[in-house]
Amino acid sequence: MNRRGMTLLEVMVALVILGLVVAAYLELFSGALRGAADARTWSQAVAYASDGVERAKLERGTLETGTERLPGGFERRLERRPWPGGPGLMELQVVVTLPGGGQYALERLVRTP
Repeated sequence: MNRRGMTLLEVMVALVILGLVVAAYLELFSGALRGAADARTWSQAVAYASDGVERAKLERGTLETGTERLPGGFERRLERRPWPGGPGLMELQVVVTLPGGGQYALERLVRTP
């Protein structure tokens, strides 16, 4: 650098370096936003599955097995099977299908009515 200031080449190199740093930060933030959105979707799926299990426990046999559509593009499927390990028990499985195509399954043993 001379006494009159920075040369045009030095300014251009500084701008390129600054641009690369900004681009890296923007990529980092967009990845964090995607991760937060995925976590929110999975949390909603877990809540829907837990709600399905609790409803099935409360309604003991009156809740129909099948698929229902839920807000946000989710679907919930409820299945009941007799538990071979002991009388008076059944296996309850709730499968929540996510809007993007993934699935979350929750299985519980419950008493039969």
